[in-house]
Amino acid sequence: MPHLHRIFSNNRYSNFGELAETFSRRLLNEFGQEGEACVVCNSATSGLSGTLIASGCTGSVIVPAFTFPATYGAVYAAGLKPLLMDVNLETWAIRPEDLDDMLQKSGAKAVILVTPFGLKTDFSSHILSAANTERQS
Repeated sequence: MPHLHRIFSNNRYSNFGELAETFSRRLLNEFGQEGEACVVCNSATSGLSGTLIASGCTGSVIVPAFTFPATYGAVYAAGLKPLLMDVNLETWAIRPEDLDDMLQKSGAKAVILVTPFGLKTDFSSHILSAANTERQS
């Protein structure tokens, strides 16, 4: 816990402190690509809201009907409207074939994919559906 000791010993608690900046840089170096930025957030909810706002998304966002309520809160906080979708009862995730249809009918510009209970979920079909819909619009 050397990082916590460092924070407590200098009495500096800030989103823009040295440790937060170092953490952001390390994440970006490890996982980022050229032209990308990394912003650490105080919660997943603010991270989702910030991402939706930064993306310039307008209108509606597709969200699974089975998720933590803060997922919907993040959409509302970004000034958008959540569109709830049923989930597969075996995987607890949105079915890719249903997503394709919903994207076509709703005109939604974003999808939040959730993995309840930490279940491993292959979202490659979902991402392909969203990319194909984006190319068609």
